[in-house]
Amino acid sequence: MDQRARGRERRGPSLTVATVVALGAGAGYGGGNIGPVTDAISGRFGVSLSAVGLTMTVFFATITAVTLCSAQILRRLGPRAAIGLCCALSGLGNVVCAISPSFAGVLVGRGLVGIGAGLAFVIGPVVAREHGGARLVGAFGAAVTLGVAIALGIGSALASTSVSWRVAFWISALFGAAALATLPRRLPGVTGGQPRRAGFIRTALAMPAMW
Repeated sequence: MDQRARGRERRGPSLTVATVVALGAGAGYGGGNIGPVTDAISGRFGVSLSAVGLTMTVFFATITAVTLCSAQILRRLGPRAAIGLCCALSGLGNVVCAISPSFAGVLVGRGLVGIGAGLAFVIGPVVAREHGGARLVGAFGAAVTLGVAIALGIGSALASTSVSWRVAFWISALFGAAALATLPRRLPGVTGGQPRRAGFIRTALAMPAMW
C-alpha cells in the first residue's frame, strides 16, 4: 500500500506536466481546426466564406469574455475541477460542431470551445507556474502554438481527401479533452490569485490624514 502511494507521489509531477501540456495543446488545436474546413462548411450550409469567419469571431469573443472571470472560477472550483471544466467544454463544443445540422449550431459549438480555451489560457499558466515555474509556463505556451500547427496540418491533410469535414471536429474533441487522461488525483497549492486587497485610492481615502 505504501509502495503504491509512493509510486503515485513520484508520478504526480510528471502527470502535472503532461496535463499542462495537453491542456495547452487542446486549446490551441481548438483554435486552429477551423481554417482547413471553411470551404466545406460554407458549401454544406450554403453560407459565404465571410460568414464562416464568424466562427473565429465567436471563438475569440468568448475567450475574451471568460478570461475576465477565470481567476474567480479557479478559486471557487480548485485547479483540478477547473481543468476538468476546460476539457468538458472544449470536448462538448467540438462535438456540437461535429453533429450540428445547421450553421447556427456550429457557432454555438465554437462558443463553447472558446469558453474552454479562455479558461485554459488563464488556468494553465497559473497551474504551470505553481508546479513547474517559468519553464512549465513556457511549455504551456509552446503547446498552444504546437496545437494550432497540428490542427492546421491534420485539417489540411483531411481536406485533401474525401473524409467529411465533421471528422476534424471529432478529432478536435479528443484533443480538447486529452488533459483528462493525465489529470492527477490531487493538484494542490493553487489558489487562483492572491487575496483581494484594497486598491490604492480606496486605501488613501480611508486614511485619517486625508480628512
